[in-house]
Amino acid sequence: KPRKIERCIASLVQAVENFLRGKELYYELSFDLAVNHLKKAQKIYYENISHLTKGEELYESHLFTALCYFSLDKVDLSKEEIRSAYLLNPKRSLDTKLYPPHFLEHANKTFQELKDMRVCLYFIQEVLMDLE
Repeated sequence: KPRKIERCIASLVQAVENFLRGKELYYELSFDLAVNHLKKAQKIYYENISHLTKGEELYESHLFTALCYFSLDKVDLSKEEIRSAYLLNPKRSLDTKLYPPHFLEHANKTFQELKDMRVCLYFIQEVLMDLE
């Protein structure tokens, strides 16, 4: 069991390194390379999800990937990443100092669409339960 924990820690260190490198590449405007590192980080985080304490890095890796896609004008891929972040933490709001205004508008619109969808699904579920 200690070896398994050591492997997990080593993997999570790799994930953090990929996440940080991805952010760095985003700020250098190397969006495609940033996506590669951020996706590697996500993969490792998901493989070790039971060992994550908060999952903030996973959440942020989805948002930075969304930001890269948005910067590459790949809006649909950006929305997918925003959805993934939302599902991890639907109550969290974005830091207005960290993200550019045009991306915040895009992300908040996507968040609202997801919230509206949840309300609609809840309503449908209630109606179906009443029919039984």
